[in-house]
Amino acid sequence: MQVEYRKRLVFADSLLQSDPKRALDSLQNFRNTLFSSENKAYYYLLLTIANDKNDVPDDDSLISVSIDFYKDKRDYYNYARSL
Repeated sequence: MQVEYRKRLVFADSLLQSDPKRALDSLQNFRNTLFSSENKAYYYLLLTIANDKNDVPDDDSLISVSIDFYKDKRDYYNYARSL
Protein backbone atom coordinates (compact mmCIF):
# COMPACT_ATOMS: atom_id res chain seq x y z
CA MET A 1 0.00 0.00 0.00
CA GLN A 2 2.86 2.43 0.77
CA VAL A 3 4.20 1.97 -2.76
CA GLU A 4 0.83 2.97 -4.20
CA TYR A 5 0.68 6.02 -1.93
CA ARG A 6 4.19 6.98 -3.05
CA LYS A 7 3.20 6.76 -6.72
CA ARG A 8 0.23 9.05 -6.10
CA LEU A 9 2.43 11.49 -4.19
CA VAL A 10 4.99 11.55 -7.00
CA PHE A 11 2.16 12.23 -9.45
CA ALA A 12 0.93 15.15 -7.31
CA ASP A 13 4.51 16.43 -7.13
CA SER A 14 4.70 16.40 -10.93
CA LEU A 15 1.65 18.69 -11.05
CA LEU A 16 2.94 21.34 -8.65
CA GLN A 17 4.48 23.53 -11.35
CA SER A 18 2.01 23.06 -14.18
CA ASP A 19 -1.29 22.68 -12.32
CA PRO A 20 -0.98 23.52 -8.62
CA LYS A 21 -4.75 23.54 -8.08
CA ARG A 22 -5.04 19.97 -9.36
CA ALA A 23 -2.06 18.97 -7.20
CA LEU A 24 -3.74 20.45 -4.13
CA ASP A 25 -7.03 18.73 -4.93
CA SER A 26 -5.21 15.43 -5.33
CA LEU A 27 -3.37 15.83 -2.03
CA GLN A 28 -6.53 16.73 -0.15
CA ASN A 29 -8.07 13.40 -1.18
CA PHE A 30 -5.46 11.35 0.71
CA ARG A 31 -6.02 9.60 4.02
CA ASN A 32 -2.61 10.41 5.44
CA THR A 33 -3.17 8.56 8.72
CA LEU A 34 -2.06 5.39 6.93
CA PHE A 35 1.23 6.82 5.65
CA SER A 36 4.66 5.59 6.59
CA SER A 37 6.88 8.27 8.15
CA GLU A 38 8.62 8.78 4.79
CA ASN A 39 5.36 9.22 2.89
CA LYS A 40 3.98 11.49 5.61
CA ALA A 41 7.01 13.77 5.36
CA TYR A 42 6.68 13.86 1.57
CA TYR A 43 2.93 14.47 1.80
CA TYR A 44 3.35 17.40 4.20
CA LEU A 45 6.09 18.85 2.00
CA LEU A 46 3.88 18.67 -1.09
CA LEU A 47 0.84 19.96 0.76
CA THR A 48 2.80 22.96 2.03
CA ILE A 49 4.08 23.76 -1.47
CA ALA A 50 0.62 23.30 -3.01
CA ASN A 51 -1.00 25.50 -0.37
CA ASP A 52 1.60 28.19 -0.98
CA LYS A 53 1.08 28.08 -4.75
CA ASN A 54 -2.68 28.36 -4.27
CA ASP A 55 -2.48 31.13 -1.65
CA VAL A 56 -3.99 28.89 1.02
CA PRO A 57 -2.89 29.63 4.61
CA ASP A 58 -0.90 26.77 6.05
CA ASP A 59 0.07 25.41 9.44
CA ASP A 60 3.83 25.62 10.04
CA SER A 61 3.74 22.42 12.06
CA LEU A 62 3.14 20.44 8.85
CA ILE A 63 6.38 21.49 7.19
CA SER A 64 8.20 20.92 10.48
CA VAL A 65 7.45 17.21 10.12
CA SER A 66 9.14 17.26 6.71
CA ILE A 67 12.13 19.27 7.90
CA ASP A 68 12.68 16.94 10.86
CA PHE A 69 12.44 13.86 8.65
CA TYR A 70 14.64 15.05 5.78
CA LYS A 71 17.40 16.67 7.84
CA ASP A 72 18.64 13.21 8.86
CA LYS A 73 18.22 11.55 5.45
CA ARG A 74 20.22 11.65 2.25
CA ASP A 75 17.32 13.18 0.34
CA TYR A 76 18.96 16.58 -0.01
CA TYR A 77 16.55 17.72 -2.70
CA ASN A 78 13.46 17.35 -0.54
CA TYR A 79 15.30 18.66 2.50
CA ALA A 80 16.11 21.83 0.57
CA ARG A 81 12.51 22.08 -0.62
CA SER A 82 11.28 21.84 2.96
CA LEU A 83 13.36 24.77 4.20
